[in-house]
Amino acid sequence: MHSSTKNKKNNQVNHAVDLAPDGGWGWVVCFGAFMINFIADGTMFSFGILFLELLDYFKDSKFKTAIVGSSQLGLSMMMGPVVSMLLKKYTCRQVTIVGGLIASVWMGVSIFSPNIELMILTFGVLSGAGICLVYLTSIIVVGLYFTKKRAIATGIATSGAGVGVFVYGYLTDYLLGVYDWKGTVIILSGLMLNCVVCGALFRPIRPHTFKEEQFEDMSCSGSSGYGGSSEEPDDLDHESDSDTETNHVSIKLHKDKYRPRGLKFKSAEDLSFLSVKQVDPRLHVSAVAVCKLNPDTKTDRIAFGLLHPMLRKDIFYSGSVNHLPDYDTCGGSLSSFLAKMTQDQSVCECSESHISQSKSRLKSLYDLSLFKDRIFWAVLMVCTFWTVQSIPITYLPGLAVTHGISRSNAALLISIVGISNTIGRVVAGFTNDVLNVKSIVLYFVAFCIGAVVNFVFPFCVTFPTLIVTTAGFGLCMAVAVSMRSIVIADLMKIERLTQSFGIIALFQGVAFIISPPLAGKLMDVTGTYMSPFFLVANIYFICATVCLVVIVVQRQKNTKHQNVLDKEKENWI
Repeated sequence: MHSSTKNKKNNQVNHAVDLAPDGGWGWVVCFGAFMINFIADGTMFSFGILFLELLDYFKDSKFKTAIVGSSQLGLSMMMGPVVSMLLKKYTCRQVTIVGGLIASVWMGVSIFSPNIELMILTFGVLSGAGICLVYLTSIIVVGLYFTKKRAIATGIATSGAGVGVFVYGYLTDYLLGVYDWKGTVIILSGLMLNCVVCGALFRPIRPHTFKEEQFEDMSCSGSSGYGGSSEEPDDLDHESDSDTETNHVSIKLHKDKYRPRGLKFKSAEDLSFLSVKQVDPRLHVSAVAVCKLNPDTKTDRIAFGLLHPMLRKDIFYSGSVNHLPDYDTCGGSLSSFLAKMTQDQSVCECSESHISQSKSRLKSLYDLSLFKDRIFWAVLMVCTFWTVQSIPITYLPGLAVTHGISRSNAALLISIVGISNTIGRVVAGFTNDVLNVKSIVLYFVAFCIGAVVNFVFPFCVTFPTLIVTTAGFGLCMAVAVSMRSIVIADLMKIERLTQSFGIIALFQGVAFIISPPLAGKLMDVTGTYMSPFFLVANIYFICATVCLVVIVVQRQKNTKHQNVLDKEKENWI
């Protein structure tokens, strides 16, 4: 009997390591995330081709017309806080499916817009909000399914963006040649509907491998599910453990999700989180009524992180965890690392007011004390400024047409950006992961290349020269996007990644909305396509300068720290 109990406990420890599958259905999820990046980025970054058609149709200024695409791109980032709130209650699958429907429907409705203002609202704002729901959840869900292989899985998923831009450049140009812009948008909205199918692949991780524990009794209450009843459904076994002292706790239950049958709670003052015996496929705990969360085991903490992904400190990290100092401090133990990455949170669905809950959730997403950190200001400036990449993407086809290049070849330039972007992501990942080149150094090199390329763009009057410069610009874009979370984690530490990412994404969304229209206004005033590219070049130069300052400061800090260690070592000897 004693031996059986011991083996059972050993199995519990082994199960804790397997909570992130790192394979299996995870690769199907990875494919779904790839396709979402393919569709979302392909749609947003091929707008430069559609831009010329909208200018001809609505006969409005470049400033207003550019807002159609920039608002869609900006909302895809700005809605991050809303996505975070939704993921505290709903699964990645549900949020993605709803987002795909919203984006597709409003893109289709946009063809009935009688003026550019309604086009901005439907195609831009409302469709962009839907894209944000599918885009961010596709990043998060990969982080839930992969830990050891996260760098590979995330790389595969996000490479869909580059492939999408490559394919959609050809596709949009072809569709415009066969149909008008309205027919093209209808087809693009139909393709966007495939995000619903991809979202269906994001099957929630069933916590059936958690530690086997039982509880004596449980009463169910709430506004949904089996709310208001203190009785379990007849087909659910109700087991008790006379050796375990437990309390009655109210829990909100929702239909059509997964619900653990066995839950263990210690006391009303200090409740432990989920410990699951087995899963009923109809129900799932979406909001646990706990007054003080204090998970007492690794498994409990990991379980909480799986059900509440936005409370995972590493959820946005796209690199290899093997390079994180926190992974080393955990002795290379994956279960210890995953447990450490789950934030301590106090959640009280049964007694807290809605205002208190909202404040608590906002605090978990945004840490305003970050603004006291000079390094954060540097990271925020760099990540916000590189959003000017949307300016060349929007106006590059128009620049090519002014040099006498056909619209078909001008659209091809967007495809070249896409393929070079895909290659650049692979090269950046290899350089950072295998060659151990610092992410901030890669940023510095990329921005230097971006500054030179954008200075040269207006003087490239032939198609071959535009191909070369466009390919260089695509590489610059790849590094900026793929290294973003790694740069934040390297400079701000993984503990502050989620809060930093939330604030930075908000600023990036605003910048994405402002940048192309600002460049369009500059073009309306100057009457030339040269000024927007010069603007981008100068901003990239500023980014490179800031990165260089950060590199110098970080090296000085590392040198001082190493000198202190050396002195301590000498004194000890």
